[in-house]
Amino acid sequence: MQGVLTNDGFAHNDLIAVDVSGAHPATVTLGGGDDITPDWQSLSVSTGPFANPIDDPRFFVQQQYLDFLNREPDQGGSDYWTSQMTKCGNDERSINEQRINVSSRRGNDQRNEGSFRQVSRLCNPLVNEVVIPLKLKDTFNASKPSDDAQFASFVVDLQLAKLLKAVFGINIPPAPRNDLVAISATGIPAGAVPGAPNYTTFLSDGKPHEMLRLNVAIPPNTINPSRLGLLNNDIAGYSNGRRLFDDVTDIALRAVAGGTPFTPSTNAVAEQRARRRRGE
Repeated sequence: MQGVLTNDGFAHNDLIAVDVSGAHPATVTLGGGDDITPDWQSLSVSTGPFANPIDDPRFFVQQQYLDFLNREPDQGGSDYWTSQMTKCGNDERSINEQRINVSSRRGNDQRNEGSFRQVSRLCNPLVNEVVIPLKLKDTFNASKPSDDAQFASFVVDLQLAKLLKAVFGINIPPAPRNDLVAISATGIPAGAVPGAPNYTTFLSDGKPHEMLRLNVAIPPNTINPSRLGLLNNDIAGYSNGRRLFDDVTDIALRAVAGGTPFTPSTNAVAEQRARRRRGE
């Protein structure tokens, strides 16, 4: 039987835990030879298979969560880590190894605990980097394509286009830039590309969704593929999907400047300037 030996005459009013078999003795002789009359108080004793609660695998796992993560374990986590210890049976070495494993993993989980969160979106070139304003980048990175209508105004009246016009004097198509909306947000409808009446990447509901689109009915160009894709009459290239060699940054900058099949007046001016430079 287990009890607590107390004596108010001690200098520190100590509590002394002792194991006593049978009846409680009326007096106890201390090491210094003093006899005292104890005030016996019962302590609760574990009646389970583990005399020390920390030896209980489930209790041990719970303590790791509380110590490292400051919360109770979820049921799945508790069951998994408990099973990693109980499968060791009576193999003390294996049990100790699993205890170390549980503790180290819970410590590392301080950085990885909780639900997964979307922290970045990268799809069409320059959209995240240039089109979306700095103050809204976190909002865009955490958003879904189904909610992209909130960013449409930054595409139809693009700041980068204004900068290209101001710095290089390029004759940029005026807002609204529905050509850029079709390329990166809604998909290109059939009949919109001159000379390619069946070309389309219109694979959505017509609402803005910043996604890559691939029309698999268009065969790959294995004869004369162009790094400029659609801008150089290669309908198998970007923005119909995105091949490894598609120069998407160059394509995007040219598109912003008005070099798309949807802006023929801008292209005509650019071609005239190019011919003058070549002396034609």
